[in-house]
Amino acid sequence: MEPEQVFVAIPSTPIQSPPTRKKPGRKPLGLSAEDRVRMNREAQRLSRERKNKRLAAAEEENEALRLRVQQLEAQLTSHSEPTSAYCRNCEFNHTELNA
Repeated sequence: MEPEQVFVAIPSTPIQSPPTRKKPGRKPLGLSAEDRVRMNREAQRLSRERKNKRLAAAEEENEALRLRVQQLEAQLTSHSEPTSAYCRNCEFNHTELNA
């Protein structure tokens, strides 16, 4: 017996590899070292400005809340010793607190 012959089809065009993908991550901007330093300083300055604005807003809110707490504490101490069970000034029933 003769061995079987195997035919392999050879493509007429060359086999192409899959298209190459770009590497992930940030690409260099092609800037000089001086330009990068200048950009970094600008970014730092803007970041500090944003931080200072947030800090100033938080301090203002803190002061407003501190004043509100003082007002509420003053109201509370003025009503802690009622002369009667019903306080006409605040329309608050103090018998519930004393029970």
